[in-house]
Amino acid sequence: MTAGVDELEALLPQTQCRQCGHAGCAPYAAALITDDAPIDACIPGGPVLVAALAAMLGRNGPRCRGDGALLEPPAALARIREAECIGCVKCLDVCPVDALVGAARQVHTVIAAQCTGCALCLPPCPVDCIELVPAAVERPMHGAAERSFAAVTRARAAARSRRLAAGRRSEGPELVDLAGHDGADLRAAVDAAVRRARTRHPGSRPA
Repeated sequence: MTAGVDELEALLPQTQCRQCGHAGCAPYAAALITDDAPIDACIPGGPVLVAALAAMLGRNGPRCRGDGALLEPPAALARIREAECIGCVKCLDVCPVDALVGAARQVHTVIAAQCTGCALCLPPCPVDCIELVPAAVERPMHGAAERSFAAVTRARAAARSRRLAAGRRSEGPELVDLAGHDGADLRAAVDAAVRRARTRHPGSRPA
């Protein structure tokens, strides 16, 4: 074993979506070493990432999840229907890269350039005013541009972790704890939120 956690984390797309069953890309990178975690657990990374992890970790055959979910999803961004936002700040508290801005009882919005499309903001929204929409520009998951985006996102996630560790939380309710969910539970919660949005707003285009 020659790969370190930092090297493995640098390969990951830094969506911080937790679909791998870990609380972010850094914990997943650590688990690849300490817990022999499956190398195909990162849905956004797709088969290219699986091959890269297999090569770096020196695994002859990947320990896979076995669900065949290796297709890269299309790039998506969160969008808040601002006319329906009640300013509850619950989405602000769960965004892993602080890509949502707003204040209590004020309209929130998404900083599109910083959104990773992780969908973690959908389940906590009590009025289902958040949806995933296709990104205006498809981001390649493994090119130089995406590596640059991933580096910035990784830094934002780390900065958020430091801020929370120091107790500088946004005003509003306590953080919604999603870290205890495994990947399947989290995807189920997101899927349920998308179905609610589709039912409530049939003309919208959640992913």
